[in-house]
Amino acid sequence: MQRPWSGPEYRRLPLLLDPAAIGLPVAAWVRIRPAPGQLPKVAALAESIRDVSAIGSPARLSCSVICAAVDAIEDVLDRF
Repeated sequence: MQRPWSGPEYRRLPLLLDPAAIGLPVAAWVRIRPAPGQLPKVAALAESIRDVSAIGSPARLSCSVICAAVDAIEDVLDRF
């Protein structure tokens, strides 16, 4: 089944969001695809970052997903 949001035009969706205007904390899930054999290092780095609130690794995929506060997402991603 082809998902309508899986094409190359949906890989980067810009979003301008003001968490203060919403009045609730806003977080983003980000997929990180490390080089082969680097997944444990990515997990260790993610665990050391204060702004990362959750870390996961989807079954049978060689990637990690992290959840971080939107207002800190650029700082978090710069560390990877």
